[in-house]
Amino acid sequence: METDMRGAPNAPGSPSYAMGAAVERASREHGWRMIKQGANGRIDLRVSGEWTDYDLTLRDVPGQASIEVRCVFALAPPRERWAEVSRLADSMNRNFHRGILELEIERDRGSYIDWASVGEAGVAGPVGLIGTIRGAIGTCDMLLFPAFHCVSWAEVNAETALDRIDFGPARQRLH
Repeated sequence: METDMRGAPNAPGSPSYAMGAAVERASREHGWRMIKQGANGRIDLRVSGEWTDYDLTLRDVPGQASIEVRCVFALAPPRERWAEVSRLADSMNRNFHRGILELEIERDRGSYIDWASVGEAGVAGPVGLIGTIRGAIGTCDMLLFPAFHCVSWAEVNAETALDRIDFGPARQRLH
């Protein structure tokens, strides 16, 4: 039995071991901060985006050939704006071609969730996993964070917020 750099046990050749190794390598390359890797294979990261920091959680999805990538961002709109924030989230979920958005009103946060496919060997390819992580961060940074803050603080409606979003140069589009 081997351990990762935080002392969590991993069996060489296991999906958790391969995922942890790929994420540790990518963390060094991209300047992400690994917070912990649990014995259950869950990995928590802190990533700095353009607008804010995001908390990412990676975990194997039991019974499915995929790894869940959850990117969490803070929301703290005035209570009277939550109804419009919820309308925005519903509209986005209907239009996403990939991933799903969840709101946690009681915790003042949102989560964008996507999945990386696991290959025949039971391991997500590093390119697919890292691409999914980068895609989740990009979706939050270029779409979700600006739109939700526009609705929360500029007091525009959900439809107007979607119309105002600037996706930036095409090279930055990750999703």
